[in-house]
Amino acid sequence: MLFPHGFKYSLSKTKDEHDFNEFLQNLIDYLHRHVVKAFREAQITLEEYSFLKTLILFSGVIPLTDAGNEVVLRARRKYAALLSEYIATTRPDLTLDEQTARLSLLFSTIPHMMHASEYDNAYCGKMVMMNMGNLSGTLSYDLHIRKF
Repeated sequence: MLFPHGFKYSLSKTKDEHDFNEFLQNLIDYLHRHVVKAFREAQITLEEYSFLKTLILFSGVIPLTDAGNEVVLRARRKYAALLSEYIATTRPDLTLDEQTARLSLLFSTIPHMMHASEYDNAYCGKMVMMNMGNLSGTLSYDLHIRKF
């Protein structure tokens, strides 16, 4: 498996394989239970998924200045409104209540995708600290360990 900055993690049989496979299986199970199930139920479109991913981008937990928080909040509101408008214009076959339910279902996946990202980041932090896959380096440390 190739990571950013040229680091690699061998998927060959090693003592760490069980731990890595368990991590991946847990991540996959979590995403299937909380995200994929909702996506299948809603039969999410590529455009709706793109809006959700953009909303996640503007839903971070990194501390910002008041001005930075305001910019991020405005962007989040903008893309939430665009998703709502997209559903309303592309799904005129749904009643207003059904459109709202669809929007709520899609929004309900955001915390789960963010949780999966945090879980992934925690495991990457473990890889950095234990130098698994030769992942210890300044950039890796800054991305996964250092608190800004």
